[in-house]
Amino acid sequence: MRMIFATLLFVGLFAAACGGDDDENGGDVTSIEDAETCEQVMDVAMQEIQSLLDAASDMEMTELAASQEFTDFQAGMEAAGTKSDEIGCSDEEMETLYNERVDDLTAEGPVAEDLLEQLQQEGFGF
Repeated sequence: MRMIFATLLFVGLFAAACGGDDDENGGDVTSIEDAETCEQVMDVAMQEIQSLLDAASDMEMTELAASQEFTDFQAGMEAAGTKSDEIGCSDEEMETLYNERVDDLTAEGPVAEDLLEQLQQEGFGF
């Protein structure tokens, strides 16, 4: 089950990397609809990941995989991928942005800590 969940998580993250280039540096946004730059798309994606890690702090892997939080995460990552396409973000740029931010994520509890470790070790693009 752990590998299936990890694969689903990575597929969701991979969906955020698509398109061309964007050289603008964006400000803080909290909604994918408000994102206008690749940086903002990745910031929102990282908020989605952090929310999932927070939810995982007191759940078992099977609970998390069946939770509304996971469903919301998948929808959020899909929206980030769509927005990334609209803006024209390249895979390379999104990978760089991901790598710059992944170490800022935090996790508590065994499931969340395991997920975070995988995110940090596997990197972007999986």
